[in-house]
Amino acid sequence: MNKTSDKLTLYIATIISAICLLVIICFTETTTIDKTYIILVLISQFLLIYGLYDYNPKIIDWIHVVIMSSLIISLLLDNLHISIVSIFVLISILVIWKINGRCIMYHSKKEEWGIFRGSEAAAYGTVLLLVVLHYIRMCDCD
Repeated sequence: MNKTSDKLTLYIATIISAICLLVIICFTETTTIDKTYIILVLISQFLLIYGLYDYNPKIIDWIHVVIMSSLIISLLLDNLHISIVSIFVLISILVIWKINGRCIMYHSKKEEWGIFRGSEAAAYGTVLLLVVLHYIRMCDCD
């Protein structure tokens, strides 16, 4: 995370996805598993906002892992609305990566692609695969 604009981008993306999840939990039919998933994601989003505000790299790094894990776990849910939000988040990640040439949640140039060990192609490929899998799940939900 190198600039104030990185924080602002993360605040905006987090707030938009949180609002979407709140709309899902309040206005759509959700199972207990869906509600639990949404509540845990909302808690992690709150922690991310706190970590950004207080600039706590440990919290930011852990939430980074939680975000990617939750996007993978969401593939196991049958809720179409959660899949739509997940695709929105994944496409947002791709666009932000493309615009900035890095993941804006990392703290140094050395770690700009994190677990992908500097492989931009592996990062894009992984997120694109998740988008495709979510799309397939959405088509199967009908």
